[in-house]
Amino acid sequence: MEQEAARRRVLVSQMIQLDGEPVQVRHSTLDIGQPEYLFDGIPDSLIRSAEANPLVVELVFSPPRLLAGVQVQLGSEPIQVTSVINPESGSPQTVTRHGAATDGMKELRLDFADGAWVEVLRLEVEDETMQEPAHVHLWEIRLLYP
Repeated sequence: MEQEAARRRVLVSQMIQLDGEPVQVRHSTLDIGQPEYLFDGIPDSLIRSAEANPLVVELVFSPPRLLAGVQVQLGSEPIQVTSVINPESGSPQTVTRHGAATDGMKELRLDFADGAWVEVLRLEVEDETMQEPAHVHLWEIRLLYP
């Protein structure tokens, strides 16, 4: 059982183009979509975790980016979204937001205090109604600049 849970936590890594620059994306194994869909602005494109809850998406910026926050587009289920800025540093900044169940899509915004220089942005999207294995959906990520 623990081996299965550990397997679900392994992240897949690939490069994408974001704002005209290469960005490394590490993410949970997906069974629907590609990481590029998170930044395409198309309301119907999405990614879905194959089994992981929470769904994890990490963005690795080189050079670091100054960000004011992040906004995510989600489905109707009750969701908790946690962002961790520079998780491997000595003082990571964590912001968590809850989104209640809705009749349709919802957006959650996570603001970073005074803006933050970000090398690694880790997002964890947890469906609060499901146990693993589970499918967690994410439609869009929008980086917010100061």
